[in-house]
Amino acid sequence: MKVIVTALARVNCVDAKTMSRFCDGVVPTLPEATPLELARLMYACMSVSCHAHDLFTACVLHNREKASSMDPTALSNAAYAFGQCFEVAEVSHLRYLQKIFRHLRLASVASLPLFLPREIVGLLKTYARWQITFDCGQLCKVADRMLACKKHFDMETTVNGLHCLALLMQRNAVRGESGSSQAAWEAVSRAAGALLIPVWSGVQNELDVASILKAVEAAVVLQADGTALQSAVRQLLLLRPKDLDAPACLALQEQLSLMGVHPEEDLMLALADMRGDVTLYSY
Repeated sequence: MKVIVTALARVNCVDAKTMSRFCDGVVPTLPEATPLELARLMYACMSVSCHAHDLFTACVLHNREKASSMDPTALSNAAYAFGQCFEVAEVSHLRYLQKIFRHLRLASVASLPLFLPREIVGLLKTYARWQITFDCGQLCKVADRMLACKKHFDMETTVNGLHCLALLMQRNAVRGESGSSQAAWEAVSRAAGALLIPVWSGVQNELDVASILKAVEAAVVLQADGTALQSAVRQLLLLRPKDLDAPACLALQEQLSLMGVHPEEDLMLALADMRGDVTLYSY
């Protein structure tokens, strides 16, 4: 039945009323479904504006039961699958998704010692991409886990993971979450500072400029070591000036300004000169 409902929704040959009738028959079979199947079923229903309260409530309950025994890969994959539901969800659907992501978040935090870099980054990407709440206190635990397994991080996963962590912490601060205390910021700052050390080394020749800009943004938001950041930007200017265009120089200036670097300092003036040189050259 789940396969039929999903197939009908994909070919746009079912309306909300018809989908609701199918859902009535699907509910008894839900205990047999995997979290990915639950996510696909909810997506199919939401995509045709179906408001099947009994079905959605049952999906939430079954997902909670299954989440507690899922491994890190399954949790990360399930989060992404449910995240896709936000692309078709209506306001009335959000309460179900919020409950599902709360269960996935709690289960993930409980099993963090088993998470490896790819799974950590996959989870953070989903929560950041769809702007899903991830409490500061629990983000600190994620940062601690990232720090504990830092030797398993490559530069790509480090940059992506810290960038997502920065977005989530920043959104919590904007929302005025009580957990976004100084202690919380200090914890993520320590993790970011340690994880970024090999990233700054890669500025000389290994990292592309887009990744460098993401790393800089993450470092500024997470309040990582400013001295190391400025040194990395200097290396970039000295060794790879041809890789920098005017927008990249402007982005670096803006991030350094947010960090408190004075506009008249040599590094900022050099970026300003680069912007002018690149702009003139483009004409």
